[in-house]
Amino acid sequence: MCACRQDKRSGLAPGNFAPSFSLENIDGTRQSLSDYRGEVVLLNFFASWCEPCVKEAAALQGLQAHFEHRGFTVLGIAVDDKKDRVLEFKRRFGISFPILLDNESVAQRSYKSTGFPESFLLDAQGAMLMLNDVFSRTWGDRVGAPPTTEERPEGKDERSRGQPHQQKDKQ
Repeated sequence: MCACRQDKRSGLAPGNFAPSFSLENIDGTRQSLSDYRGEVVLLNFFASWCEPCVKEAAALQGLQAHFEHRGFTVLGIAVDDKKDRVLEFKRRFGISFPILLDNESVAQRSYKSTGFPESFLLDAQGAMLMLNDVFSRTWGDRVGAPPTTEERPEGKDERSRGQPHQQKDKQ
């Protein structure tokens, strides 16, 4: 699901500061990414007409509901979408997280996003922690699912989930 290395298409990598942007939310108020400084942010580029985006919407709302009181927010970026369709999408899935409109693809270009859904996990200072590309499974497929054998670091059990993977020196 997530890449812990540089994305070859975008040049973005964990540890880089996330590109800043300022967009209108669905209420017409201008918001910047910096408004969320101090919170861990899951930045999610989506479109209401995108089938994988529809599939992950409930899972993203579940993440928001579960972690919003712990300094976490999902920040939806609706790209190439009409405001009324985004409002219907929000209503349909009971979305409480903020959604910004990127009809001119300003943020999408900054992140070199090439499809939907695409997500970036940012730490409280605005640095990228993880990237989720459009060719991997959606966050919704992963919420609550234990890692597969291929994903589990060698010699680690379930108690190590969520811990940074340390590559062992080969001798």
